[in-house]
Amino acid sequence: MEFKVWEITAENENGDQHTWDVFESPTGETVDVGELHADQWYDSVDDVEAYGLDNIVSCKATDRTCVWSEPEIRHSVRKSARSYGKDAIPETLKRWLN
Repeated sequence: MEFKVWEITAENENGDQHTWDVFESPTGETVDVGELHADQWYDSVDDVEAYGLDNIVSCKATDRTCVWSEPEIRHSVRKSARSYGKDAIPETLKRWLN
């Protein structure tokens, strides 16, 4: 499945900014891939949250895409559910929990 890459920029209380990529599925669900934490899934790119008390200051679509296989999606969704609970998974992705 081909995902569109979005670039998110957030700012902390000191004005320091950091940028990371999130990945939007063809049906809109968006995943923030965790390096130090489980992946976090959102209903849409508009629902993505910054870490801690940081505020998102920019959300831009890029020209980049990436491909995820069904096993990769299933693994990510299951890992996310184990860390954040089944209620944190978008309804449209709960089929991957079985």
